[in-house]
Amino acid sequence: LSGQPLPADSVTGTVRPVPEVKAVAQPYTSSGGAGPEADQAFYTRVSERLRHRNRAVTSWDYERLILQEFPEVHKAKCLPVGSFDDPAAADEVRIIVIPDIRGKLPFDPFAPKVPADVLRAIEAHLQQHAPPFARVVVRNPRYLQLKLRFSVRLRPEGNAGFYLQSLHDELQRYLAPWAYNDAADIVFGGRINTNLIVNFLEERPYVDFVAGLKLFASADGSEFHEVEGPEAGIDQLPGGGPDVILVSARAHQIDLIGAARY
Repeated sequence: LSGQPLPADSVTGTVRPVPEVKAVAQPYTSSGGAGPEADQAFYTRVSERLRHRNRAVTSWDYERLILQEFPEVHKAKCLPVGSFDDPAAADEVRIIVIPDIRGKLPFDPFAPKVPADVLRAIEAHLQQHAPPFARVVVRNPRYLQLKLRFSVRLRPEGNAGFYLQSLHDELQRYLAPWAYNDAADIVFGGRINTNLIVNFLEERPYVDFVAGLKLFASADGSEFHEVEGPEAGIDQLPGGGPDVILVSARAHQIDLIGAARY
């Protein structure tokens, strides 16, 4: 399909024989290629070009210039001026980019990041189209891991170990849907509501009830802090900010209620 990388082991040799090359191996999916441009993509690109006129003035201009020039970038967000308290960043145009990981290996599905050389190339490209007094800075997003601990009573039928693992996997899909579904979008900021999480868990057909749910957040994946209250916005979470994306922790702690009463 156009726009999709070649699967691993698709390239097996050179088009013309090269005596110095004994063998060609492709252990990973391809990267950096581009297929033929579809009609709809052409109309979109031309319309955007007429709007930004190949110059970066507004936030929309910066974002579209990146997406047009770098197909390996899935999403770009230009942060508004004043998003950071540092006075040294007053002339800084800070842009957060997310790579396109669809069909590509290897990658971290919970925290995809653009390579450092691509970040520098994006900065150099934007600096050519930005005003001379603007200082363009392109960064990867920061990922805030959410970890849950709760007790669950499973229905008597079925294997408890199997359903605990299924519940853990479904919880990760709920908190980070883009890691499993190409159609799901990665969203900056947002809010987390523990009541909605409890409702999601209790809707599982093998769950009887959930009790004692606690939510923890961590910016580095090692030190977690408890989140107070049933609902919190990204700015209220420890380590939150405009460049933060909420993701699932690698592991959640689920306690099994074995007795009839909690």
